[in-house]
Amino acid sequence: MISILKKEPAVIIGQVFAACALTATQVLAQQPVQRVEITGSAIKQIPSETALPITIITAEELIRQGISTVEAAVQTIPASQSLIGVAQGIGDYTGGRSSANLRGLGSGRTLVLLNGRRIANHAYQGLAADLNAIPMAAIERIEVLRDGASSLYGTDAIGGVINFILKTDFQGIEASVFRDLLGKHAGDSSGLSLVAGNGSLQKDGFSVLGIFNYRNQERISALDRDYGKTGIRPDLGFASLSGTPHPANLSQSGSALAVRNPSRVGGGSCPPLAFNNPDPAILNCQYDFSGLIDLLPDQEQTQALFRGAFKLGAHVAAMEYVSANNSVTSRGAPTPVTGLSMPNTSPFYPGNGITPAIGGLDPTRSIGVAWRTVPAGQRTNVAESTADRLTFSLEGVLGGWDYSTGVWSSKSAVSDMFTDGYVNRGAIVAGINAGILNPFGAPTVAGQAALDAAKIKSRIIDAQGVVHGVDVKFSRDIAKLPAGPLAMAIGAEARSEDFEFILTKNPVTGVSFASGATSSGLESTVDAAGKRKMHAVYTEFNVPLVKKMLEALVSLRYDSYQLSGDTTNPKFGLRFQPTETFLLRGSANTGFRAPTLYEIFNPQQTGFTGNTYNDPVLCPGGVPAAGGIAERDCDQQLNTLLGGPVGVGLSPGSLKAETSRTWTIGTVVEPTRNLSVSLDLWDIRVKDTFGQVPEQVIFANPVKYASRFVRCNQVSAANLANPQIAATCFDSGTGLLQPTVLAYLFQPTENLGEIRTQGWDLALKWRLPAGDRGTLDFGLNGTYVSKYDYQRVEGGEFISNAGKYSDAGPIMRWQHLATVNWGYGPWTTTLANRYKSGYLDENNLDRVTDPDQLGHKVRAYSVWDLFVSFKGIKNLTLHAGIKNLSDKAPPPSNQGATFQQGYDPRIADIFGRTYTVRASYKF
Repeated sequence: MISILKKEPAVIIGQVFAACALTATQVLAQQPVQRVEITGSAIKQIPSETALPITIITAEELIRQGISTVEAAVQTIPASQSLIGVAQGIGDYTGGRSSANLRGLGSGRTLVLLNGRRIANHAYQGLAADLNAIPMAAIERIEVLRDGASSLYGTDAIGGVINFILKTDFQGIEASVFRDLLGKHAGDSSGLSLVAGNGSLQKDGFSVLGIFNYRNQERISALDRDYGKTGIRPDLGFASLSGTPHPANLSQSGSALAVRNPSRVGGGSCPPLAFNNPDPAILNCQYDFSGLIDLLPDQEQTQALFRGAFKLGAHVAAMEYVSANNSVTSRGAPTPVTGLSMPNTSPFYPGNGITPAIGGLDPTRSIGVAWRTVPAGQRTNVAESTADRLTFSLEGVLGGWDYSTGVWSSKSAVSDMFTDGYVNRGAIVAGINAGILNPFGAPTVAGQAALDAAKIKSRIIDAQGVVHGVDVKFSRDIAKLPAGPLAMAIGAEARSEDFEFILTKNPVTGVSFASGATSSGLESTVDAAGKRKMHAVYTEFNVPLVKKMLEALVSLRYDSYQLSGDTTNPKFGLRFQPTETFLLRGSANTGFRAPTLYEIFNPQQTGFTGNTYNDPVLCPGGVPAAGGIAERDCDQQLNTLLGGPVGVGLSPGSLKAETSRTWTIGTVVEPTRNLSVSLDLWDIRVKDTFGQVPEQVIFANPVKYASRFVRCNQVSAANLANPQIAATCFDSGTGLLQPTVLAYLFQPTENLGEIRTQGWDLALKWRLPAGDRGTLDFGLNGTYVSKYDYQRVEGGEFISNAGKYSDAGPIMRWQHLATVNWGYGPWTTTLANRYKSGYLDENNLDRVTDPDQLGHKVRAYSVWDLFVSFKGIKNLTLHAGIKNLSDKAPPPSNQGATFQQGYDPRIADIFGRTYTVRASYKF
C-alpha cells in the first residue's frame, strides 16, 4: 500500500486533505436516515454503513454541471474509462450505441441496470447495454458499485455495476428546456423534457408518473476542427493517406510505368484532398480521407417513461414502461473501389483523347484502376435504434419477510440504412467496362447518372435482441445475536435471451444489398441468430460480529448458462467501525462472465486494419518483393475477417467463459461532520478474456502468426465470392487468381490471456459555512490506476497498459472530477475541473516515419467549467454556464486505431468552449 501511495497524485491530494482537516471546524446537524436497499446487496441498510464501495451521483448534481445526456453523466465517474461516443468511421459502426466501461475492463464487463434490473444489450454489436436507452430526465440518482461481481445482479459484473435509479413519486408538471451553443462552428445541441405526476403512495395509495425527453445533436465534421481535418501531420511524424484517390491511380503488370496517375503527367499535381505521393519515385496520388469524416454524428433522441404504482395493504404493485429511440447519421469518405480493370477501348483510357497518355504503358492491354468514387458523395448511413422495457413488480411484507418480485421484458432493435455514397461494385465494374465511368476526371452527364444509379440506398441490416426475465427476493432478520440482528436474503432469477442479425435482401435477386456494398465491411456478412436460457439462485447474510463495531457480509450465487456451463461464486465483505469517525471496509469475490450471444454468434464480417501495414511476404520492410506491388501490398490498410466462433464455423462452446477474482480494502474518515475522506484500494484479475488478437501483434511477429495471414490460394470458395476479397485476389487485368496475395487477416473472437489491474479510488467531501456569505462545498472524486497488465494471447507475455497506449488504446493513470459549490441565497455557483492524466502515445513504427517523433507523449487533459443556478422566482429554476472555459483542444496524438487523425477522439472533449443554458418551470 505504501508504494502505491508514493505516487505523485497521492502526495498532492494528501496535502489537500491536511489543509481541509485544519480548517474544517463547523459541525453539521445529522438527519435521521432510513434503511434502504443499496446497489450490490439485497439487505436493506443505511448507505454509510455499507461494507461495499458505493458512489452516489444525484440528478441535481448532474444538472448543476450542465450535463444533459446519460453518456456525459457516466463520464463524470472517475473509475470510468468510458470512451466518448464518436463516429469511428466507415467499417466500424456502433449503430449509435454508447456504453459504460469501468476500470478499463470493457463495456461487456460493466453491468448497467435500470432500477436494479437489466436491460437488453444493444442489438448491433450487442456486447453491452446502450446508455441512450435510459431517459436522462427520469433519473433520480446513479449508484455505482465499484467492486463488482454482485451476488444480487450477477457475477458477470466484473468491472462494477452502474444502477440508474429512476424517479417514482412526483407531484405536478415540470417543463425544462436546454441549449448548448458552441464557440466554434457546428456541434450545437438542444432539448426539452416534460415530467408530470400525480398521487402519493403514502397519502393517496397510488402514484402515476410520465416523462418525455427529447434531444437533438448537430454533427461536427472533421473539416470544422483544425486538429482533425487532415491526416498529414508532419508535427507528429505521420501522413495517414489512402492509396485509392480521385483521380484514380493505375497499374499495369509487366509495364515500366513511371507515372501512375494521369494528374502527374508533365509534372502536374494531384487535386485537393488528393496529394502527390511523398516518395518522388512513385508518381501517383494519395487521398486524405480524414477531412471527410464526421468527428461527431448527427443525433436525435426521444425517450419516455410511464410508471404507475398502487398500494394494496402491505404491498405495492407497480407497472413501468421505458421507451427510447435514437437516430444517428454518420458520414465518411467516399467509397474506395480497388481491383478494377479498364479495357483499352474505353474513351477514358490514357492516350485515347481524354486522359493524357502515359509513358511505359502498353496501349494494347487493359489497366488496373484504384478509384475513390468522389462524384458519388460521402458514404452516409443512418442507424435507427429503439429500446423498450416493460416491468411488472410487486413488493411488500409477507410473513415477516420483506419481498420483491418482478416480471420484465426488454428489447433492443437496430436498423442500419445506407442513404448516400455507397456504391454497388458490379455496377461500377459494368460502367468502367462500358466506357461510361471516368475514374480519372470529372464525370460526364451519362457517367454521373450511372454513378447515381450505382448507389445503394436501402435498409441494410435489422438486428434485434430480446431478454425476458423473472426475479424474486426475500430478506429479514432471522436471529438475534449478542452483537445485533443476523439478517438474511435469498433470491432467484431466470432469463431467456434471443438475438438475431438479418440482412435486407433484394426482393428480385434474393441477394443481400450489403454483399454488393464494396468497402463497407459488410460484403461477406450473413444472417445470424442465437438463443439461450439462464437461471440463478443466491443467498446473502449480514452477520454482526462485535456490537456496533464489526460485521460481515457473506453471499453465494449459483448461475447456469446454456452454451457456457454452471458456476458458483462467493463474495465476502467486512466492515469495521471502532469509532464514529473511522470506518475500515473490505471485500473479496470471484466472478464468471459467459460470452454474450453476439460474441458467440457474431456473423462473419470483412473490414480493414486500423493502421496501414506492409505485407510481410510481398513487401518486407516496405520494399516490394517478387510479385509485390506497392499500391497493393505496401503501406496499405489490408483486409481483415472477423466474427464469433459460430460465425467463422466453430462450435459455440469453443469460447470459454471468463473468470475473475477481485478484492478491495478501504477506509472512510470523518474527523468532523462536515468533512469526509475515503480511500479504497482495489485489485482485479480476469482470466480467459474475449477478443481478437490485435493486428499490431500479428504484424509484429508474422512468423509466429503465419496462420493468421490467409493468402488467396487458401481462401474458401464462399469467402472468395466476397467482392472485397475477390477484388484483392483476382488480377484486374487478366482475371486470374493471384495465389500469394494476402486475402485477409484472420481475427475471430477467441479466448486470449489475463488482465491484472489495481489502483485506488479517492473521494473527499468538505463543507464550510460562510456565514452571511452562504456556504462553500468542495468535492473531489478520483481514481488512480497503478497497474494494468494484460496478455495478448494465452500464455503470452504481460503488456503494461497503464499510462500508455497499447493495442486498443490507453489507460489513464489518474482521472478526477473536482467541484467547488458556493451557495448564496437563491444562487448556486459551481466551478468544476475534469482531468485525465497524460500517457505515452501509440508511436506505431509502421505509422510514424519520423524517428524524432517516436516516443511522443500525449499531454494531460484538464478542462474547467463554470455554472450558475438561480431559484429566486417561484417554481422557476435557471441554469447557465460555460463548459471548457479556456476552449482547450484535444491534445495531439499519433494514434491510428480510429479513422480520425491527429488526436484520439475516444478520450478528449471535441466540443470546445460551450455556452449552456437551461430553464425549468414547475406548474
